Amino acid sequence: MFELIVLIGSMLAVFSGGPCWANEIEQRSHQSHSFQEIKRVTRELLLKEIELERFNIDYRRHASVQGRWRGPRYYLSQGGNNAATMAGLFDAVSIREDEKPSRIALENSFVPQMVGQFVAAGGSATELLVNKFHDRQARALALDSKNALRRARRFKEEIDALLKERGRLIEGAASTGSLSKKDLQLLQAEELVLIDLTRLSLHEFVRFYVGARRFRWFQDSLYVVDIFKNVVGAAGNIVAIEGLKRGKPAYPGHGGVLVLTSGALIVINPIFSRGVGKVAGMISRRQCRGLVLDDVSEDEIDLDLHLDAFARALGAASDETELSAELKEILDVHQEQCDLFKKKNEMAVRELRQGTRAATENVLAGFVVGSTKITLGILSMVAGYHHHHRPRHANELLEDGSLVYGIGNAFGLADNTRIQIRNEYERHKLKKERLLPAQILEDHLNSLDRIEKTLTGEVLGR
Repeated sequence: MFELIVLIGSMLAVFSGGPCWANEIEQRSHQSHSFQEIKRVTRELLLKEIELERFNIDYRRHASVQGRWRGPRYYLSQGGNNAATMAGLFDAVSIREDEKPSRIALENSFVPQMVGQFVAAGGSATELLVNKFHDRQARALALDSKNALRRARRFKEEIDALLKERGRLIEGAASTGSLSKKDLQLLQAEELVLIDLTRLSLHEFVRFYVGARRFRWFQDSLYVVDIFKNVVGAAGNIVAIEGLKRGKPAYPGHGGVLVLTSGALIVINPIFSRGVGKVAGMISRRQCRGLVLDDVSEDEIDLDLHLDAFARALGAASDETELSAELKEILDVHQEQCDLFKKKNEMAVRELRQGTRAATENVLAGFVVGSTKITLGILSMVAGYHHHHRPRHANELLEDGSLVYGIGNAFGLADNTRIQIRNEYERHKLKKERLLPAQILEDHLNSLDRIEKTLTGEVLGR
């Protein structure tokens, strides 16, 4: 009805020779058209940022899948190895207490050690295969690292193009007088918020992309070395069994070389894997160089400042401008997006702290268990190569080495059990508070759905 009245009034003004009234109507029509175009591009920008956020969540869900039962599953294989090896070692200690230990009993004491290490190697191989399976699933959804980086770059290009288009529209409207000074200030203040939201979304992608690549290389290299160290250790057990069967007193020395090598790998593995992960992270960050330029903490501060400035500009404008009512509703959208970013950032910081703590504990436990195994390897070499002609003394050296490594395995079992219990407790606690990563991401998706409905149905789609 309003448009019809404007049209009739415009026609009457033209035919009645009233140029002033005609010019005023033409200016209002142009002003309304400018507002609609700016609103359209702003809506496309917000929807594109929501699409980017959804992509971030999808990538997070598929890029580094760990699964609910990976921790307990891995604990069972590694803890089973610790328990079986410890039982075999302490059994060997008790057998070697006799002056003439039973050869068959000693052979049997090596069996649980060998089986335990094969079980641990199988557990690591299983987790490695699970990772490869998830990688294949992500690739099928175009959410592997290569495709994800390509899509993130495309999102940045599309959003930058929309921002430039919005800027041209605002500049054009301002040059023709279609925008008041207050309207121009409001739109410029909102533009800063839009830029900050985009930067934070891209920062979120880069942070997870780098972290996922770093962690995956760390984890996979850990599994590979884990398989190797357990297979080498089990080979040492096999050599020792063959030495007893054949009555070769020098064989403990051969087995000791393998045991020492396995112990050295236990010590080196956490450090080596972290080094591999760090290098992978550096390479991944270099690949993302064109996506973000600033520090994420600075962008978070900028978003808070620009959001406050936008709110103050709206408060000062009140209902004096045509844009005020629209932008007041959009401010709620921006504020909700800002809160979502902060919540996900808290989750990322918590995951980083947990990962750092777990890695530190891994290094400590590896040093303790590995050094005790190295001790057993050295004593076995001394007994086999230098005291094979003195069976009693060689037996005492092997007894001492078995006792030391048995204690090391007891420490490893206790530490793994402590870590697993703590992880299960923290998971239960976070689940009750709805702070598990999967729960936070699900809530974020629901919030994005609500924001999108607001944008398409209630705010800018009117």
